Amino acid sequence: MTPARKFASLSPIAAALGVFVFLLCGPVAGVAAADQSQAKARLAFVNGDRIFAIDADGGNRLALTTRAASLGEYDEEYDSAPRVSPDGRSFLFLREVDYDAENFRGEYTKLMVGSMDGTGARLVTNSKRLESKQKRFAPQVYLNSAGWNRDGTRILFTQTDESFRANRNGGRFSSRRLSRIRSIKPDGSGLKTVLKSRLNSKQGKGYSGRGVFTDLDVSAGNKVLVTRELRPGGRSDIHVVDMASGNSKRLVRSAEHGRWSPDGKSILFLSDRDKTGRQCEESSCYFQSKLYVADADGSGQRRVLKQKGQAGSVNGADWSPDGTRIAFGSDRNFPFFFGFASEIYSIDPDGSCLTWLTNGSPESWAPDFAPGAGLDSDPGGCGAVERDVLVDPLPPEHPSSFSGKPFSWPTLWMGPTYRGTVLMAPGGFEPWDLSYADCDSFRRSECEFNYFDLRTNEVCFAQFRDQLEDGKYLGMVSRRGALLTEPVFRSRDYRTSTLFTGGQEVEILVESYADRKPTKFAEYMNLVDALRPVGRDDLAGADLDPPVFDRASVTLAGKIDVEMDDSGSIAFVAKQFNKSRKAIRAYLRFNRDIEKVGPVRLKSCRD
Repeated sequence: MTPARKFASLSPIAAALGVFVFLLCGPVAGVAAADQSQAKARLAFVNGDRIFAIDADGGNRLALTTRAASLGEYDEEYDSAPRVSPDGRSFLFLREVDYDAENFRGEYTKLMVGSMDGTGARLVTNSKRLESKQKRFAPQVYLNSAGWNRDGTRILFTQTDESFRANRNGGRFSSRRLSRIRSIKPDGSGLKTVLKSRLNSKQGKGYSGRGVFTDLDVSAGNKVLVTRELRPGGRSDIHVVDMASGNSKRLVRSAEHGRWSPDGKSILFLSDRDKTGRQCEESSCYFQSKLYVADADGSGQRRVLKQKGQAGSVNGADWSPDGTRIAFGSDRNFPFFFGFASEIYSIDPDGSCLTWLTNGSPESWAPDFAPGAGLDSDPGGCGAVERDVLVDPLPPEHPSSFSGKPFSWPTLWMGPTYRGTVLMAPGGFEPWDLSYADCDSFRRSECEFNYFDLRTNEVCFAQFRDQLEDGKYLGMVSRRGALLTEPVFRSRDYRTSTLFTGGQEVEILVESYADRKPTKFAEYMNLVDALRPVGRDDLAGADLDPPVFDRASVTLAGKIDVEMDDSGSIAFVAKQFNKSRKAIRAYLRFNRDIEKVGPVRLKSCRD
């Protein structure tokens, strides 16, 4: 990439933007100048699939967006990328929607504007409206980032149109990506294109073009920080573009998410250049992103968190309105899921006075400060400032089936926290699947790095029957009036134990990320001892509902036992029932255990 470049598409910029001087600092509306010295700086951030706002010290939490009540069973919405307007009254964000997600219909992105008092949000435009009329760029449209101009009269956003060509055999042969920075009014009118860039690929020849715009930030002096992705999933560089002249200069290599400081003299950015914390999923591998600052010309680059071996990945960051603090999202105290246990932190630009502003779940990330002069950015202390664990929303009192119909039995959990772990993403996971991870402590040395998972199914779902058929049943014990099986490996990676109580099978996983050794059965029993129905802490320690079993499994186990008594041959019985010898032994062990505990409740299930 040439350090300085003038884009041919910039000739109509003056007409497109009017007087386009960007400045993300301005007084917060409704706050008198005399009172602003007492007012706390405010920031918006992503929490799970919603947008929230808090003060710079973590107080005054407020939900800015909510899940629409009109969404169907298979409809999904995810809000992200909040940016507060210059007057502090509004914020923009992107809403990823997938209506009828089960059938892969209606997937697109909305550019929205909401009020910082949480009173509602409205549509500006969406990726379906922005689809190109040119067939070569029609198939897919992505919106990646958005920001405000100086006076809040227009919104800049990045848009990429992508199309593919197939070869004669039907395989992908080439792709074309038209990437643009566009300008639009908050009411959805006045759409204009400001910058263009392309990134094309051809089988066997790699990628060509200037790259795809994935993020932007605006500043005083008519300049924009732009992240260019040089190939999908590959390296990104940060450029600065002078909107008046069209000149472009690369400031930082291997970086993304550039943000100007309020005085325009510094920038912050994220980079995985240290190549730490490598994790791989399917065919892709990732490294942890770290937080850096630099001078406005890209010189003097330095990492903010200087601790040797600092774990975790940074997920979004922004300057406080006075430039004295940086808020960022990070999974530093449980860096095993790349952001799923992220919290909002605050730190001085020189790396001192690290503290946190949130503690709980769902994950919190992508903070954006509201501009304003004279606002207080003090986080209320450094280090392990006391933060109560907040889990929002709580699981429902009754789990639901795959069809969404609630079961009659209660949702069992260990409370919002268990052994230092936190219930993860309660709004994002299905109510029949509850996972505990994260860490409720600021100090990583106090985290045990355990993972607990409860997956509820009805007895007719036949998961336990599969365990019998695979010959993996090892026995069960009575616990709190219910029955708990010995943990077995369901795959090479983890062992699960099954709790039978009421009409449900609760599959329990206990795992330690510290040593990766098989967990002892006692740990599973300790977890069962902590179970109680959601909303009924008074029942902790009380007997659970008695177990219920699939009548067919119990009946078959009895028949196999009778046949074994008559023949005395495992091989003969296996042939008679057309099962493996391991399965016959498992059924015999199951029948013996059922006889020990006495009569059990049975339920007839259809195959």
